[in-house]
Amino acid sequence: MKPLLAALVALALPAPALGADLSVATKDVSLRTKTGSAKRFNMVGLHWRGSGSVLFRTRATNGRWSIWRSAAPEEEDGPDGRDERSRPGWRIGNPYWTGPANRLQVRTLGRVRRVRAHYIWSREQGAPLRAISSAGSPLILSRLAWGANERIRRGRPKYANALRFSLVHHTAGSNTYTRAQSAAIVRGIQLYHVRSNGWDDIGYNFLIDKFGQVFEGRFGGIDRNVVGAHAQGFNQGSVGVALLGNYDAG
Repeated sequence: MKPLLAALVALALPAPALGADLSVATKDVSLRTKTGSAKRFNMVGLHWRGSGSVLFRTRATNGRWSIWRSAAPEEEDGPDGRDERSRPGWRIGNPYWTGPANRLQVRTLGRVRRVRAHYIWSREQGAPLRAISSAGSPLILSRLAWGANERIRRGRPKYANALRFSLVHHTAGSNTYTRAQSAAIVRGIQLYHVRSNGWDDIGYNFLIDKFGQVFEGRFGGIDRNVVGAHAQGFNQGSVGVALLGNYDAG
């Protein structure tokens, strides 16, 4: 983004709301009762120790339970190298947008010694988002527009000499989110990737919701070859695009 354009965008958009509007609570899940709870959350991600796998479901605040889901539908997500890496000894699941919920149940398959839940609350903001664009490019919602928390970001961005390919992911979770909730989902993913997984920033270079809104992902410039944390072993020279929602079914 050109400096003048960035300055104009900064003046036009309100500062993102933080604090009580965005939080994460980390708690171990009892393997005896296979249950966990939090006062409130609308996104959850699971970490576990052991070679097995984990399924989970959540209870909405209206008392209805979700379907059972795999905690890690895309296990290749992750950074490269030693400078930025996931929590040692833990297997990492994706963050799922659940909508307002307060309870969690898990099922374990195979050897699982410990399960830890990261309950995220990311409140929907009322102000409409404003997209930016330069000539010939699609409209993109900047980090400032969607409310990225620059205070939790770690390290400096890394750049590849060239981009050779792109990888498309889905973030999993509910597909029933509204257009206004999309930014809350992106804020929650950033918080989970940094505070829960231990990454430097949100892993994806760009995120796209079901309404066609494009969100700037990892910090470093939308016109530069920023190295993400979306495909462990293949981040260098690739661009990672994540579709918000679950696209396993045809």
